[in-house]
Amino acid sequence: MLGEFLAESARRRRIAGVWDCCTFPAEWAMRNGHPDPMAKWRGYESEAEAEHLIAEAGGLDVLFAEGLAGLEAPDLRAGDIGVIGVGAEQAGAVFTGKRWAVVLDRGLGFTSIEPEHVLRVWRP
Repeated sequence: MLGEFLAESARRRRIAGVWDCCTFPAEWAMRNGHPDPMAKWRGYESEAEAEHLIAEAGGLDVLFAEGLAGLEAPDLRAGDIGVIGVGAEQAGAVFTGKRWAVVLDRGLGFTSIEPEHVLRVWRP
């Protein structure tokens, strides 16, 4: 199921509020039978609006914690949703079992990241 989801995701283009680093993990949670964790914040149409919502929440990890409450993961497994961060930048991502899938400006990308840059993890 994860492989199929990632293959579909790789064909999509990044559009703020439609398919970005917030909505991508939310879509994965919904595919796993959970309500939309981004329902409260949907409707933004630009990067600036998204950044405002994230700042208002106190960070993307805080925003995701509200939307994914009860799904916290004690360890890391393939299919987990996480917020990864380097410096002040944070992104929602899905763990493939080896790397993190994340929506970038150019589309879906995959990255390896040191464990200290994985801010929080949820299991849908």
